[in-house]
Amino acid sequence: MDKFGRRKTLLVFTSGLYLSGFILILLATAPAMVLIGRFLNGMGLGFVLAVSSIYIVEIATTDLRGFLGCFVQFLGSIGVLIIFSAGCFLNWFQLAGLMIVMVVPFVIGMYICPESPRWLYSKGLEDEGRTALEWLRGTDSPQALQAEIRAIKLEQVKKKKNTVSVKVLGEASILKPFLISIFMMFFLNLSGMTVMIFYCNSIFMYSRANISSNLGSVVVGLVLLVSCVAAIFFITRMGRRVILIASMSGMTVCYFLLGGCFYAIESANVEISKAQGSPDMVVDPLENFPGWLPPLAILVLLFLGNGGYGTLIWVVTAELLPPHVRSIGNSIIICFSFIMGFIVSKTFVDLIMAIGASGTFWLYASICGAGTIYTIFLVPETKGKTVEQIAQMFKKN
Repeated sequence: MDKFGRRKTLLVFTSGLYLSGFILILLATAPAMVLIGRFLNGMGLGFVLAVSSIYIVEIATTDLRGFLGCFVQFLGSIGVLIIFSAGCFLNWFQLAGLMIVMVVPFVIGMYICPESPRWLYSKGLEDEGRTALEWLRGTDSPQALQAEIRAIKLEQVKKKKNTVSVKVLGEASILKPFLISIFMMFFLNLSGMTVMIFYCNSIFMYSRANISSNLGSVVVGLVLLVSCVAAIFFITRMGRRVILIASMSGMTVCYFLLGGCFYAIESANVEISKAQGSPDMVVDPLENFPGWLPPLAILVLLFLGNGGYGTLIWVVTAELLPPHVRSIGNSIIICFSFIMGFIVSKTFVDLIMAIGASGTFWLYASICGAGTIYTIFLVPETKGKTVEQIAQMFKKN
């Protein structure tokens, strides 16, 4: 994104990865083609998250930065809902065909959008940078436009004085926000929220919820979408930290409740297994079990997790990093997030087999509890602060 620009990276590389991945899946004649297609889709998603969050921060005004940053997760939730809904009627390769169609509006949208003015000024393309800024801001207030151009030029002067490499992340004023962002991603991924989405049908079934798999998927998609809408509403009215803390602490409570529900189910299953074939076994141990509680806890957990940490983390991490290291820092953070997400997704079934569903959800609860404490004491408030003011927070002793 530094070499070719934010817009071209999204327009050419990202759409190319998605398109080639979905074509491979659509035309697959062997499992290897599906796996390669999924790998290319994963790269496409990595490009989207790493580049779009930076692009939004660079084109948005300070007052709209958080609001627009929420759209990364909001539109992702729309995508989940579309796929879960379409999955009720289409098979996997037909879904791939649908996704090829969805690449088209993405390409059209990015073709219309301007390049990041900050990137253009960093490459010495001042006329193009001013044109892009006028496209974004309009020409009604020349003084405000000129003031923003001066700020961007000053930012670029500072950026040129600092050589950008991975080593730069070791500087104290950069290492602090970088580590804060890394640990936020750590707690979000280890909270198991993505697992709850991927395995929602299996979890609903195991919890004895009286809901079909197709309906369960669509309901989960709707909850994710509504939670993002709520986040967009609250982020303009409340501080970032308040929402993050409420999100992680709420997930802690939901996981403890889920752990308790699954402990009761596991205990009942053991009791039924021991008494199988016995004439004394006449009463179902789960006869009075509140079957509505597990699905409710799951939906509340997804609402709080996605609407809080899941949405705001893309805004906060992009805000925390200084402009001159934002590209490389954000890319490393996204990469770390994907690695952690992979580990959590792959270990979920192993954890269920080793310590049971109750133990697994209590483990996630303890991680969320630790994440709550971490957020309270170490994550700073960035709402209403300019990029320069945020950078200044970490320069103080």
